[in-house]
Amino acid sequence: MNKFLPLPIFLAALVAAPFVQAQSVATDPVGAVSITIKGNSDTIVAVPLTTMPNYSGTVASAAAGSGTAFNLNVSGTTGWTTNQFANLYYVRMTSGAKNGMYYTITANTAGQVTVDTAGDDLSGIAASDSFKILKYWTLGTLFPPASAGTPANPLTASASTSPLARRTQILISDPNAVGINASAAASYYFTSSNWYVAGTNQVSNDVILYPDNPFTIRQPSTVTSDVSWSSVGSVVLGSLSMPLLTQPAKSQDNAIALLRPVDMKLSELGLESAFTQSASTSPLARRDQLFVFDNSVAGINKSAAKVYYRTGGTWRRVGADSIAADADVIRAGDAFTIRKYQSGTGASIVWSNLANY
Repeated sequence: MNKFLPLPIFLAALVAAPFVQAQSVATDPVGAVSITIKGNSDTIVAVPLTTMPNYSGTVASAAAGSGTAFNLNVSGTTGWTTNQFANLYYVRMTSGAKNGMYYTITANTAGQVTVDTAGDDLSGIAASDSFKILKYWTLGTLFPPASAGTPANPLTASASTSPLARRTQILISDPNAVGINASAAASYYFTSSNWYVAGTNQVSNDVILYPDNPFTIRQPSTVTSDVSWSSVGSVVLGSLSMPLLTQPAKSQDNAIALLRPVDMKLSELGLESAFTQSASTSPLARRDQLFVFDNSVAGINKSAAKVYYRTGGTWRRVGADSIAADADVIRAGDAFTIRKYQSGTGASIVWSNLANY
């Protein structure tokens, strides 16, 4: 079971204290979500909480930079040092035309951050739009190798870099992979000292775990016990906006990690405007689909436990098509996949999710 537990207020102050410019950091609530990682199984994880914000402020002005870069000039005095946020941090917009979107910071000065647009058009960002700066979770910060076997990292370390010694692995997919049922782009494991990428054994502690991209924790047959992992972090209170990829002549999978620490009904996802309805309950009429995985059941390379679609303004579940499924729940910490039906333009469609707490 996944369970959201609010932590005492003193923890929020304790966690926020080390960060720079504390006077400019919003005091977002802090919490924990308990997630069961099954032994001898894949567990598909959506981290439901972020790191604590490093900075909260407003835009003074914004303009396109070189290539895919976009510059945000910040209101007020920040006290930043040059490039202290480069590459491992991101901006999440919290108001305005891009409310809920996030962008990787590639550089910063004392009063400006430069972000990678990743193909998005940021011309809608305007003066007085608010934003936060957060550090990405990485393999090394979310699961510290030195803490293996403790509540901070209950995963099992490998005894060495030898494939025969491999224990817990994390599989990460490419969020831009074209088509459906894409394989993992890379597999990682860790020893008592570092995370490594399988194949080259390159140290990979700083591999980013993007907030809307789930990953798979694989416990092999040599790790048979279930463990409980407590994800501790900051609660996102505002809107979350996620581009959903489409293809002009074929279906496209979008693996989703939803940054919410509470269970959500399908009717609370706000997917209606970004989801192509099916004309009827007939399989031949099926358009966009939602695949949900069951982490309580052990298995490797598991198929979706439930598949949903929308017709007539309601959610339906394949196999129980005559019954409305609006009240069916996606649990905090569970990942899912949105399979977009082919689109004539192949343009991305932005889905905005609002908090229900």
